[in-house]
Amino acid sequence: GQLAATSLASAAGRAAGGAAAQADSAALLLDRNKAFDEFRKSVRRSETYDENKEAVNALKEEAQSLGQAANAARDVINANQTRIQRARMERAMDSNPRHPDTDGAPPDGPEVVALLRENEDKKRVYHQAMERLKQVKVDIESYKRATEQNRQRLQKDFEAWFRAMQASHVMTGPGTEEDAPAA
Repeated sequence: GQLAATSLASAAGRAAGGAAAQADSAALLLDRNKAFDEFRKSVRRSETYDENKEAVNALKEEAQSLGQAANAARDVINANQTRIQRARMERAMDSNPRHPDTDGAPPDGPEVVALLRENEDKKRVYHQAMERLKQVKVDIESYKRATEQNRQRLQKDFEAWFRAMQASHVMTGPGTEEDAPAA
């Protein structure tokens, strides 16, 4: 049992890059939060966490921008639809329904045709923004899952490291050469 604890302690110390292992082990054993901070700083995953956090923030900014673009396109489409309906109604009111040359609704004027064309362009913009927004949301969720997994793994690794440190401290005991201050 003690040999396994010793090898686990030394393996955990090497995994932690040695920084936490070099800290005053007795003080770290007394303050679990300080021990966790030392361990977290010495593990490469904390750098990955910071990088992931930056990537998520960039994705959130992109999502916000995409949402604004989609909303702006939708607003233009709605405004154009209102103008198209008004223009068609005015044109219908101006036409003679009993005139023998008319087959139903009068043809759209150049203004309505231009508005319809603009709506098609805005629909394309809206759909592209929404498709990209869906992908960005998936990416953000992926980062969140990875961050949670890393957090859980960090906690698990810390628990193993802390137990190994406790076992190592019990084996060497307080007041031995290892715990004595260097001269």
